[in-house]
Amino acid sequence: MAGRFGEVFTDEYMHEFRLVDVRLTEQDESGTIKIENGCVMLTDRGQTIASVSVFFEAICFRPIDCCAVNIRTT
Repeated sequence: MAGRFGEVFTDEYMHEFRLVDVRLTEQDESGTIKIENGCVMLTDRGQTIASVSVFFEAICFRPIDCCAVNIRTT
């Protein structure tokens, strides 16, 4: 059943509701991408947001190495 869900989502839902087109339009209107001659490129604003997102993810969601933690008890 789960495998079929992915197939239906990708092949039917995304196509029927034009989700890629909608998302690209949103990003173009927000100024994070520009579309020229069929190519999608990040703007400076888009690059900044992407960089902040990558940094935030690395800081907040990185695995913690319990052996590397130095805890002082005195």
